[in-house]
Amino acid sequence: GNSDGTKIPMTVPVLNVFTMDPTTYAITSARMFFYIPADLQGSAPTPNDDSVYIENMNEQIAYSRALGGNNPSKERWTKYFTNLYRALEMDGITVDTTTFATAGFTRPYFGLQRQEAMYFAPL
Repeated sequence: GNSDGTKIPMTVPVLNVFTMDPTTYAITSARMFFYIPADLQGSAPTPNDDSVYIENMNEQIAYSRALGGNNPSKERWTKYFTNLYRALEMDGITVDTTTFATAGFTRPYFGLQRQEAMYFAPL
């Protein structure tokens, strides 16, 4: 809920940002971001839950690869991230491998038509 009781519809993309330990590659933090609809940007109601907050993101460059299907396995995500990393490496692009993101562009459980993407940010 929020301070105004405003119903905010589910938006896409839903962005998940993960940080990994550079030596063990264990995920050390995960954050989920939701897009605030244009008509509420700049005047979004305050969330009631202290663990939910509004954060502005600056424009940034990201390298992505599309991934379809419903609930890809960890192995499939790993394969796609590895392929994206190798393609960028071949092009001489260095990315921050300790932070990566996934984005969902369709509602969960949309079946085989679900669209997701993965991202690396350049160093």
